[in-house]
Amino acid sequence: MKSTSSTFVSHLFTGEVAGQVVNYRILRMQDSVFIYIGKKDEEVLDGLAVGLLSPYQNREAVTTSIFESMESFDIAQKLAVKLNKPVFVSCNMNVDRLIAPVLESHLIQEIKERPEFF
Repeated sequence: MKSTSSTFVSHLFTGEVAGQVVNYRILRMQDSVFIYIGKKDEEVLDGLAVGLLSPYQNREAVTTSIFESMESFDIAQKLAVKLNKPVFVSCNMNVDRLIAPVLESHLIQEIKERPEFF
């Protein structure tokens, strides 16, 4: 039996949002990315959404929630367009209109600085 090497690459980084430390766990797969976002000491998997580029619309993402989570939905939709690949997002925090842009900016900055993980 011949073994093969994994194409999965994992990455962890943290950021501060509204005085809380947030973990961002990235799992890059062959043709997609899974992103987990949650408070450092309260890691749970409550919400999950997937964003996919539509083959019928120019640079538009089609997104669905697998577990109810509008926070995950919005981030998955934006990152699918940015990364040009399917993006699974699990955002496990209460996110309001002030926190959401901070979470997204952390991710965008990390994508720019470490594209090999996305």
